Amino acid sequence: WSPDGKWIAYFSDEGGEYDLYIRPSDARPEEKKKDDKKDESKDDEKKDDKEGDKAADTAKDDAADKAAEEPATPKSRAFVGEVKKLTNLGPGFRFRPTWSPDSKHILFHDDAGRLHLTTIEGGETKVIDADPWAEPGGWSWSHDSNWIAYTKGDNGNQQSTIWLYNVKDAKATQVTSGMFASGSPAFDRKGEFLYFASNRLIDSPIYSNLDTSFIYTGGEQIYAVPLRKDVKSPLLPKSDEEELKKDDKKKDDKADKKDKKDNEKKDGDKKDADAASDAVSGTWTGTAKGGNLPPEGITFTLKISVDKDGKVTGDVTSPMGSGPATGTFDKASGELVVSFTMGEASITMRGTAKGQDAEGTWSEGESSGTWSASRSAAAGDDANGEKADDKKDDAKDDKKDEKPLLIDLEGIEARAFPLPVARGSLNGLSVNNDGKIIYIRYPARGSSEPTAIKIFDPAADEKEEKNVVTGAGGYDISADGKKLLVFKGGSMSVVEASAGGKSTDVPTAGMRTEINPREEWKQVYLDTWRIFRDYFYEPTMHNVDWPGMRDRYMTMLDDCVNREDVAYVQAELVSELNVGHAYITSPGDVENQPTVNVGMLGCDYELAGGAYKFARIYTGAPWDTDARGPLSQPGIDVKEGEYLLAVDGTPVDVKKDPWAAFIDTANRVTTITVGPNPTIDDKARDVTVTPLSNEGTLRFRAWIEANRQYVASKTDGQVGYIYVPNTGIDGQNELFRQFFGQRQLPALLIDERWNGGGQIPTRFIELLGRKPVNYWARRHGNDWPWPPDGHFGPKAMLINGLAGSGGDAFPNYFRETGIGKLFGTRTWGGLVGISGNPGLIDGGAIAVPTFGYYRTNGNWGIEGHGVDPDVEVIDDPAKMQGGNDPQIDAAVAHLLEQLKTNAYTPPHRPNSPDRRGMGIPPEQR
Repeated sequence: WSPDGKWIAYFSDEGGEYDLYIRPSDARPEEKKKDDKKDESKDDEKKDDKEGDKAADTAKDDAADKAAEEPATPKSRAFVGEVKKLTNLGPGFRFRPTWSPDSKHILFHDDAGRLHLTTIEGGETKVIDADPWAEPGGWSWSHDSNWIAYTKGDNGNQQSTIWLYNVKDAKATQVTSGMFASGSPAFDRKGEFLYFASNRLIDSPIYSNLDTSFIYTGGEQIYAVPLRKDVKSPLLPKSDEEELKKDDKKKDDKADKKDKKDNEKKDGDKKDADAASDAVSGTWTGTAKGGNLPPEGITFTLKISVDKDGKVTGDVTSPMGSGPATGTFDKASGELVVSFTMGEASITMRGTAKGQDAEGTWSEGESSGTWSASRSAAAGDDANGEKADDKKDDAKDDKKDEKPLLIDLEGIEARAFPLPVARGSLNGLSVNNDGKIIYIRYPARGSSEPTAIKIFDPAADEKEEKNVVTGAGGYDISADGKKLLVFKGGSMSVVEASAGGKSTDVPTAGMRTEINPREEWKQVYLDTWRIFRDYFYEPTMHNVDWPGMRDRYMTMLDDCVNREDVAYVQAELVSELNVGHAYITSPGDVENQPTVNVGMLGCDYELAGGAYKFARIYTGAPWDTDARGPLSQPGIDVKEGEYLLAVDGTPVDVKKDPWAAFIDTANRVTTITVGPNPTIDDKARDVTVTPLSNEGTLRFRAWIEANRQYVASKTDGQVGYIYVPNTGIDGQNELFRQFFGQRQLPALLIDERWNGGGQIPTRFIELLGRKPVNYWARRHGNDWPWPPDGHFGPKAMLINGLAGSGGDAFPNYFRETGIGKLFGTRTWGGLVGISGNPGLIDGGAIAVPTFGYYRTNGNWGIEGHGVDPDVEVIDDPAKMQGGNDPQIDAAVAHLLEQLKTNAYTPPHRPNSPDRRGMGIPPEQR
């Protein structure tokens, strides 16, 4: 919404590609014209029908031909008011249109990290800068609309820097160095300061409890830069001593005259206030319900004034339109009657005004309903409660501020100083109407503090951060700096831009629209094609004829009968690129079905003797406190070989799966009847348990412990076993969880079969690849190896074809860094990663591969092939009988050989040093 309130800016693909448009803010859907002509005869009707059928068939054929020639997105609805297309940029996605304060320019960025500036008059659009890493940050307009502060990544170290662009001179200047990351710039509204956040507090590391690694977190602080050398810091020390003032008769006379004028002005203001002090003059906002209106009603604004005779004049505005209003008001009874015409409807509102509230009924022909409203501004005030005189004063102040902003660019970063705001993770800086800084404080890594919008006044005597809103996910600030639009999950609210400001929820219940599914499916399909075109890591699209693929698969849309079918077509389209990580991650607006949980006891069942027997009860290692199932809790005396006879008193029906008896029992106290015999007899007993909703973790822990024991038994306890299920947080946790308790063993086997991927496993490799550098001799106890948290013996890794993405990178780095050899089968081969891309209009989501792996020798690698093992070991079913694992066996044999030929042997502690006489002259020794 433009600051002057006249225009709405948005991006639309109405012309085939996403471009910038503006339309009047009061535009409304174009009304269909009524056809007053009546059919003269039935013969004419039949004739018209036949001609209409022919015309329809011809139009249908023409439309089909046109669609086949040039696919296009559905056109938007017609609107009253001039719509202007401001750009014609061709392929690409654009984001965040931001108006200049004077409503003459719009700033936005695109998928390539370019920052565009559009001038409304003339429609010129130019690129003013481009982020070298294609990751543009935030920006801010100066109050005079001639300067833009924006964030740009350093070309070398990727640290974000702040730049200033002069619109008139078309010149960009870097104003912070890349020594520290700086971002979120925000101009004040007077042209004196530029505020920004910077990560410069590198002084409070957090050390790991497991090893010698550490992190720095929450190191951001807010900084202020005087824009000119003569602008003083508000933090400079001030003297609290008062100066004695000499008596000045002239000043006293002037003060008397001023008091007299002030009193006269107050009398005049009082008369004006009395004239406007009736109960209804001003601005009323309310809701009308009933009749043919939506269930939640519609909102309206009523601006009226009352003369001394009780005559009402004004206007009314609503989503249905606007128009002049007339009526009457009885001051004695408070009765209010207002009539107005909206379109072809003549509406009358009757009610009673009491204080700042009013309510009553409305009628229009045979339709009627109720209404209620509150006065948001009295006569002489604007909608925000400001007096007209105040607005005049504000206008005078605004005129004073219309001078061009001057900035001393030389030495600007050296003038920056930190504000006394607590360190943390800070972003989203802006400045409200009275000069206070508003920003978002995110929880620092490892903190459970909620995200909150904060406010700080640099000019206040008490330098104190205050709270605006807690739990907000983000915000936008109004052009005048008085209000915030705050986002919380799926809801929004308008909040005063002040500490503890009043909040009003934004009603969205009535925001409904009709959707033609086939038109929307076409939009979904074309956006899928375009997003891949613009975000795919390789511009030739693997030399696939991408426009040809668009046309080929679009013909399948006509045969789609639901959204799932469309998702299938999307998947077939993107599969033409023959690349991993190309996914339809969410099918969008599909139908859902009710679900019900099933309780699980963490066991295997066996049907024997006409009842279900507990064949195996799962549990982890003795130290796996997170692997205690319902049947392995202390005090639960249920043994393998016993029978499950009843659940909550209902006998178990063996004609069904055993889990049928546990429907809707997950995480709920449940009574099971168990016994040593397959029938309920005097030996059966009731046991109270709490079934699990998922027993995956329990079985996972039991599987790891079984493998660890298998390896230990084959190596006489010399080789440790670590399983890493993925390279996400789960896999990271498992690696660190299992590593430190086994790092004392001579050798380690890392199993990453079925690794589901995740992050690029840099720290995984750093942990496993630590090499010994020295030892520290100690008087008592063992000498310290250094690093103290490494494993220095031989290692090997297990891989297979169902390990991919991060599961490809992990073994690749493992071998490339010389940690050890790989055993098993070739991995999946998916090292073109995903980093985010736009979503689809119906809530669907796709994943586009945006960055691809290539080797230091300049060749592509791994993608589409995988990581080959050093020793291929295929899972031979004949060799897997009895719980054997041929891949583990091969790796274990290699490690045992390594322990014979290449085991790590700590150095012997040297003899005690003899330093007698050191530092004594030879003649005195």
